[in-house]
Amino acid sequence: MFDGLRQRYQRRLHKTLNFRAVTVVILIGVLVLTSIMFVSTPKELAPEEDQGTIFALVKTPQYANLDYMAKTTAQVEAAAGDIPEREHVFVLNGYGGVHLDLAGLS
Repeated sequence: MFDGLRQRYQRRLHKTLNFRAVTVVILIGVLVLTSIMFVSTPKELAPEEDQGTIFALVKTPQYANLDYMAKTTAQVEAAAGDIPEREHVFVLNGYGGVHLDLAGLS
């Protein structure tokens, strides 16, 4: 299998080297297109429409009650409070209207 792969590579390499002018033209074309794409690509890491919102779900054991959820999400809220760029932290405990505890509107 490796012998067959080596022979195919060798044949293609010989064909490429027999047409050096075409190979150089293709290389120049690739370099020109690469530079055009580099110049036209946006330079920022995050898109402009990024709103800077982080949405996190906290999974707790099935036996967790509202007090347990409040303690757990308080840890997440404290971690978010350490971020200097943050403006607001909103914590919603409960799901589907079963138990709602709105906290942390800071």
